[in-house]
Amino acid sequence: MGSRDPDHATLHAPALPVVITFVAGILIDRVVDLSFPVWGGLCAVGLAFSWLENRSQRWKSWGLMLFVACLALGGMRHHLRWSIVSPFDVSRYAEAEGQSVQLVGIIESPLTVRAADHSDMTPPWMQVDRSQCDLLCESLVSRQATVPVVGRLRLIVTGHVLHANVGDRVEVTGRLVMPRGPQNPGGFDYRKYLREDGIRCLLDVDHPDAVRVLQTRVAGQLERLRTRMRDECEDILVHHIDRVRVPLAMSLLLGERSALPQDVYDAFTESGTMHLLAISGLHVGILAALLLVTCRLLKLSLPATTVVLLLGIAAYAFVTNHRPPVVRASILAVIAAAGWPWFRRVGGANLIAICGLIVLLINPTDLFDVGTQLSFLCVVAIGGAAVFLKRWQSHPLRSAGTEWLFEPHGGLLQRTLRMLVEGYVITAAIWVFAMPLIAARFHVVAPIGFLINVLMLPVVGVTLWLGFITLLCGLIAPWLVRWPAAVFDWFLSGIQSVVDTTAALPGGHASVAGPEDWWLVGFYSLLCLGLLLHQKIMLRHWGWYAVGGWTVLGLILPLLPQHREGLRCTFLSVGHGCAVVLELPSGETLLYDAGMFGSSQQGRAIIQNALWERGINGIDAIIISHADVDHFNAVAGLLETMPVGSVCCDQSFLDFEQLPVAALCETASRERVPIQLLQAGDRLQLGGSDVELTILHPSARSKSNRDNANSLVLRVQYADRIILLTGDLEEDGLAQLLNTPSEPIDVMLSPHHGSPKANPITLSRWASPGNVIISGGDLHSEVVLRAAYPDAKRVLSTQTSGAVTCEIAKEGTLSLEEWNRPFPVNQEND
Repeated sequence: MGSRDPDHATLHAPALPVVITFVAGILIDRVVDLSFPVWGGLCAVGLAFSWLENRSQRWKSWGLMLFVACLALGGMRHHLRWSIVSPFDVSRYAEAEGQSVQLVGIIESPLTVRAADHSDMTPPWMQVDRSQCDLLCESLVSRQATVPVVGRLRLIVTGHVLHANVGDRVEVTGRLVMPRGPQNPGGFDYRKYLREDGIRCLLDVDHPDAVRVLQTRVAGQLERLRTRMRDECEDILVHHIDRVRVPLAMSLLLGERSALPQDVYDAFTESGTMHLLAISGLHVGILAALLLVTCRLLKLSLPATTVVLLLGIAAYAFVTNHRPPVVRASILAVIAAAGWPWFRRVGGANLIAICGLIVLLINPTDLFDVGTQLSFLCVVAIGGAAVFLKRWQSHPLRSAGTEWLFEPHGGLLQRTLRMLVEGYVITAAIWVFAMPLIAARFHVVAPIGFLINVLMLPVVGVTLWLGFITLLCGLIAPWLVRWPAAVFDWFLSGIQSVVDTTAALPGGHASVAGPEDWWLVGFYSLLCLGLLLHQKIMLRHWGWYAVGGWTVLGLILPLLPQHREGLRCTFLSVGHGCAVVLELPSGETLLYDAGMFGSSQQGRAIIQNALWERGINGIDAIIISHADVDHFNAVAGLLETMPVGSVCCDQSFLDFEQLPVAALCETASRERVPIQLLQAGDRLQLGGSDVELTILHPSARSKSNRDNANSLVLRVQYADRIILLTGDLEEDGLAQLLNTPSEPIDVMLSPHHGSPKANPITLSRWASPGNVIISGGDLHSEVVLRAAYPDAKRVLSTQTSGAVTCEIAKEGTLSLEEWNRPFPVNQEND
C-alpha cells in the first residue's frame, strides 16, 4: 500500500470545521447568554435548510447551513449546562451569609479529605482536616417547612466522615451557602469553578456527627465500584510502598493529589515536571505501550490485541474518574485502535477534532478548563513536531549533514542520538504551544523542565509500568506483588530525588506575572493560522514570522520600566487578616502585612495573584506590623516564590520563642533577603521625592508587652493626601499614637480588623478620617464602626466589598473602588 503525504492527511479533516463552529457556539453563549429557544430555533432552521440544500445539491449552501446548525448546537449544549436551573433547584434556597437547613440527599461522589495546612504559620486550632463530596439533593427542611428539591451541591464537613459512602442516603444538618466569586484581582473564582461542574451552592457542616446515614447503597453502583477499586489500589500501595512516597504513587498512578504534601507539589511545579502528577495522555500512552508489549509477548492476534487495548484503556479511564485529558487520550487510542483489524487509520487532525467534539458534548464548560486546553495544545504540538521531523528526514537540503542520524540500520549511539533529537524537537514544540498559557495561568516558567523531561521520560515510563504491574498483581495475585512493588518504590525514590535536585537549581525556574489575555488571544490566533496555512509556502513563512514577532513583543513589554500615574493602594480581602499593596508612582511596590487566619498557602496565593494581575513580578519591601500570624504568615511563601528587596519590622517582632517568627527569619536568611528594623521617625527611601513613607509608631523608648500595641503604623503622603496603616494598634500603643500631633487622614486602615475596642471615638477625633477600611472577616463590622466614625464619608469592609482600591492622582484627586461594586467614587481634593 502506498503511503499518504502527511500534510494531505492532516488537511483532510472534515471534523475540524465542525468542532470549530461548535466551539464558536459555546463562546457566543458564554458571552451573550442567548435563550435556549433561540438556540433551538437556530439549530432547527440550520438543519432544515441544510436538508433542503442537500436535496437541491447546492453544496456550498448546504455546508453553510450545516455549520449554522453546529454553531447553534454548541450554544444550546452550553446553555443547557451553564444557564438552565430547575425551579426546584436547591441553590434557590442558598444565601450569601448562609442559612441553617436540614437536607436529605444521596452521596454522589467519594468522600475525599482536604488536609489542613500543618505548618508553623497556621494557628493550631485551625489545623483541622475537612471532608468533602457531592450530594444529590432530595428534600430540604428550612424554617420549619419541608420542600422537595433537586440539583447537586458540594458538601464540606469539618473533620473526617468515616461512616458514610457513595450511594448512601444521608440526612445532613448545616449551613446552606452561596459560594463567593473572586474577592481580589486575579483571585480564584470558586463559584465559577463549581458552576462548571454543575454545582451552585455549598453545605457547610461543623462536625461529622451532623451527617446521619438513613439508607446504605441506594444508588451509584458504578461510583461505588470505582471507589472500591481506588481504595483497594491505595491499600496495595500503603502496604508495599514507603509511606512517605504513597501520596506520590497515588498521584502518579491514579491522579489522587489530596494527600500530596505541598513541598512535593511545589518541587514538581518548579522542576517543570508537574504534568507527571496530572493523569493525561502520557499515562494512557505508557499504559497502551505496556499492553501492546504484553500482547506481543503472548503472541495474541491483532483483533485480540485490539480488544485487550480497548478494555485496558477503558478500565484505566474508569478508575481515574474519566478526567478530560484521560477521556481525550482514551478516545484517541480507541479510534486509532478500532481501525487496526481493518488496516484503516484516521488522519491526525480529524482524530483530534473528533476527540474535542466528544469531550465538549460531554461537558461544554471543559472548553474553559486550563487542563483541557493544555491537553489538546500538547497533542497538536506533538502532531506538528511529527510533521516537521518527517519533512526534515525527507527533504535533501534540510537533512544535509544530518542524514547519518536517520539511517535505518545505525548503531546504538546513532539510535540514541536520534531519539534525543526527536525528543527535544517534540519538547520544543510543546513549549512553544503550551508555555504561554502555563505562564499566564500558573505563573511559573521552568527552563530546567525542558532539559530533564526528555531524559526522564524512559525512567518515568518504566516507573509507570512497574506501578501498573504492582497494582495488577495486588488485585489478582497478591503473593507476587512484593517484588514489582519494591522496584517501583526504588524508582519513585529516584524520581523524587531528581525532581528535588532540579527544583533547587539556581535559575531553574522563575515565578512570573505571565502574559495578559489579549496577548494570548493574539498568539494562539496566529499559531492556528500558521498551522492551517502551513501548505502555502509564502503564507506559512509570513505566519511564523508573525508568531515570532508577537512573541518578541510579549517578552519585551514586561521588561519595560513601570511608570505609574499616581499612587495606588489596595486593601486585599483575606478574611481575618491584613494585606495592603502600595503601588508607588516610581514603579516600586510595597506590601504592608501579608497574612490571614487559616492557610498560609491561601494567603500567599491571594497576594501573588493580585500582584501578577497588575503585572508586578517583585516586591521592593514588605513591612510587617507585628508578630501575629494573621499579619505575616504569607511572607515566608512570598520570599520563596517572588523577588523581595527587604523585610521591615519593629525590634519587638524578633521574638524567636514564637515558632512562626523563627521560621520566617530562617526563610529570609535562606533566601538572602535582609531584615531591617524600623521605629517611629524613620522614613523609607521608596517612591521618589513625591511620596513620604514615615513610621509613626512605636518609638524606641515606648515598648509594650503586647504585640498589638507594638504595631508599626505607616503614614503615606502623596499629593497632599494621607493614608494611615495601623495594623492591630490598640490599648497603650493606641494611647501613645493619640498623644502625637494630629492631622486629617484621607484613608485609614481600621485598627485590629475593626474591633470596637481598638476604634474608640478618641481615634475618630484625632484622625478625622475621610474613609475607613476594615480588613476583617466580620460581615457586620461596617454597621458597628459607622457609629465610631460618624463624620467619615465611607466605612468599608473587605469582607463585604472585596478588595478596596484607593487611587490618588497627581493632582490630588482620590477615588475608592470596591471589587464587588466596581464603580469608583471620586473625592475631589479639599
